[in-house]
Amino acid sequence: MRHAILELRAQRSLGPKALQAELRRQQHLHLSTATIWKVLSNHDAPHPNGKVERSQQTGLREFRPTVDLADPALPLRIEE
Repeated sequence: MRHAILELRAQRSLGPKALQAELRRQQHLHLSTATIWKVLSNHDAPHPNGKVERSQQTGLREFRPTVDLADPALPLRIEE
């Protein structure tokens, strides 16, 4: 089902209603527009890269609060 939606979307730039009609006509799939929206929105979302993403989030959570970003000496401290 997901593959059929994404394949049709890649072939022709159709919205959810048009995709719904095409899937019904071509493949006899009866899906709600909400289901089609969900597949399309999840497809375009970036997939986190596990360890790297967690590491970046931890860095932001733990490092940012300890540093004054307006400090003029910050670039010198970063070079150290």
